[in-house]
Amino acid sequence: MKTVVVALLHLMCFVVLTPHAAYSQESRSQQDSASVYSIVEEMPVFPGGSNSLYHYMGTNFQVPTRCDVDYTRSRIFTSFVVDTSGKVVQIELLRGITPCVDSVAVHLLENMPNWTPGKQNGVPVKVKMTLPFTIHFK
Repeated sequence: MKTVVVALLHLMCFVVLTPHAAYSQESRSQQDSASVYSIVEEMPVFPGGSNSLYHYMGTNFQVPTRCDVDYTRSRIFTSFVVDTSGKVVQIELLRGITPCVDSVAVHLLENMPNWTPGKQNGVPVKVKMTLPFTIHFK
């Protein structure tokens, strides 16, 4: 397998505007459980923090030899939702390289350990994250 080094560019979130209308406590609770936030009071955290995320990506992203790649460096942009239990769900490939390499990136996200979920008003909520990363092929 070709070894690649993955450098995390940064984590960023898309801004999703949510209405600020007055709701009863029950309807507000139902809305919160269905809503996907982009910015919350406590953002989701990968186990061990950012450095552990960099390590996870760098050590687990390996492109099989069957993936013919003529690049020395390229970027992949992904997004996903960290749900209320910390599981990574709703993975989307926003911009890829090749179908073969893209499938490796999606597989890596699918197998991520659970994150500490994001919280709004002390309650775990779903949060959409964007994860761009650069791949250096050797």
